[in-house]
Amino acid sequence: MIDSELDSDVFQSLEKYPSVQFGISQALYSIFILRDGFNPDWNINSTVLVNGIIGMMPKSEAMNKAEELTAVGFKTIKIKVGREKIEDDINIIKSISQNFSSDIKYRLDANGRWDVDKTLYAVEHLENINVEYLEQPVKSFDELKELSKVSKIPIAADETIRNSDDVKRMLAESDVQYFVLKPSLMGSITETIDLINLIEGANRNVIISSAFESSIGRSALVFLASLVQNNSAHGLAVGSYFSNDIAEDAYPIVNGKIRFDKRSYPPKFNFVE
Repeated sequence: MIDSELDSDVFQSLEKYPSVQFGISQALYSIFILRDGFNPDWNINSTVLVNGIIGMMPKSEAMNKAEELTAVGFKTIKIKVGREKIEDDINIIKSISQNFSSDIKYRLDANGRWDVDKTLYAVEHLENINVEYLEQPVKSFDELKELSKVSKIPIAADETIRNSDDVKRMLAESDVQYFVLKPSLMGSITETIDLINLIEGANRNVIISSAFESSIGRSALVFLASLVQNNSAHGLAVGSYFSNDIAEDAYPIVNGKIRFDKRSYPPKFNFVE
């Protein structure tokens, strides 16, 4: 009898394919929970906050999208940035923030398209806006490390942390305050839970984020997000990007939140024909 996917030879043999590992990990965790129940050490939250997303789009479309997201209850909005002219990014961010409640939190995700100077320029011009963090504004570890020590706006790591070693190095060497974990790109639910505990033990923040899994894969992300002990929103609002999913979403987003009831996890899926 195994008690962790890490004990599985099949799991270990798929090290080069983390998304496949994640599927095995999720299946095994479903079995473990049905067999043994939830770990009594897990502090599970029944409400998981979720951020809305404004993609890279013209200003008028971004404004319409912001109105749509706030109308359905999102309190945290991620805005994709990294246009050719950083002034265009700043203009869109300012326009959105000026037209909606000051309670809305904004996350600016450049996907490494800025450099250190551009990022600090943006920080200077966004100081009166409720920016929760800048997500992966630069590409390299060293640049992110440098920014984390001087930026007045907190920095979040995403693409630079794809395994446990990356996270541990970032914790040890930088002042990055937010760690965006994408479990399906890391492979292991056990290791993700360990990383959540490690990051929170260092008084930093965890964000669980989707890498565009199906509704089945996303259900495991909701479970993992329920284990995170902060009041930050998670990056799970990707269902609308699917024209056809393999099953109905067991965890719909309502008013920017997902209700998680551990008594019904793992969920029973209604498959789409």
